[in-house]
Amino acid sequence: EVAIDNDNTMLIDSLAPSESRIKAITPITSQCSFAMKDTSVTIEAPDYLVSADIYSNMPVCEGQALDFYIEVSPEGGDLEWGGPNWFYSTASDLSVDSATFEQSGLYEVTYTYGACEQIREIDLEIYPTINAEIEGALQYCERDTIQLFAVGEGPNQQYSWTGPRSVQSTSDWILPLASEDDEGWYELIIDNGSCADTISQYVDILPTPSLELPSRLLSKFCEPLPILPQLSGDQNVDYSWTPAEGLSCTDCPEPLVLKPLQRRYQLQVVNDVACRDSAEVMIALDIENLITIPNIFSPNNDGANDDFEVFLNCGVEAIEEFKIFDRFGSLLYDLPYVESFTGPDLFWDGRVGGLASKPGVYIWKMKIKLINGMTQSLMGDVTLVR
Repeated sequence: EVAIDNDNTMLIDSLAPSESRIKAITPITSQCSFAMKDTSVTIEAPDYLVSADIYSNMPVCEGQALDFYIEVSPEGGDLEWGGPNWFYSTASDLSVDSATFEQSGLYEVTYTYGACEQIREIDLEIYPTINAEIEGALQYCERDTIQLFAVGEGPNQQYSWTGPRSVQSTSDWILPLASEDDEGWYELIIDNGSCADTISQYVDILPTPSLELPSRLLSKFCEPLPILPQLSGDQNVDYSWTPAEGLSCTDCPEPLVLKPLQRRYQLQVVNDVACRDSAEVMIALDIENLITIPNIFSPNNDGANDDFEVFLNCGVEAIEEFKIFDRFGSLLYDLPYVESFTGPDLFWDGRVGGLASKPGVYIWKMKIKLINGMTQSLMGDVTLVR
């Protein structure tokens, strides 16, 4: 209640920030009053006269001290802190001796000075403990690829590796063709910009045999063909040849290639620490002069060149077909499939049905099977003279 003076003015003081309404006016000399319609007054606090700033030592890692700082003006007001997990405090400066990841989040401080108020917020991130680890094998054979992977918890990770020979890396450690110089300690530092963790691991490089085979061996295969590998480095190894077909042994260092043979053979050697090497050799048949065929014969029983005989070298496994035709295309001679070549009685003696053929030119066709499984078709002519 206030009084209106003779100048129709009134003074209202000591009102808190709020919205007030003039309710009614009653004359001093009268018991009657009248209501004021829609007469309200809004009183606002001059918050701009108060300042507040909040700071922190973030980001921090779990286990480190977490500190809050606030600067206010003017001093002497009241503070209220609120944060994650029902955090509440009225202290001016806060410190948590050992922060936890669960204390991350949005913090709010309210500073009140008289009727004035300022609210400030700060989003704190507490990084989890990195717990650096190195994943990957710790033993490698020579010439293997060393692969070491950095593992840690939390965001914004940066890697720093140091290894033997002063080699460094800022990503996962991938090093091809390992040698004995790469054996030693590998150190990893994971840093997230606020905290770091370090771990070291020793990596062994195991001795490894080195194997060489000729890329190609050529032979007529009149005799078994030896394969002679060259082995260096670790000599205490087990041998394994594949495929087994055509080899005199599969677990010996120098097998013989026999008939029937395969076109390729692979050798793998393994030492007592499971380090291995392998090589491959191609076996080729010397197909030059596979057969020798005369172009003339004289079946006159004089003991010289009486038969049309085909001479085969060691690369031929079988004769699948051997036919002779006259110049009109009539079949005169058809030798069945043979794998054994014992003499000229297997070939044409110049007779058909027991009768001597006439002198002239005759056509022959032959299909032979080689010891490598391939076949060849041949064709030519021979002159019969008497």
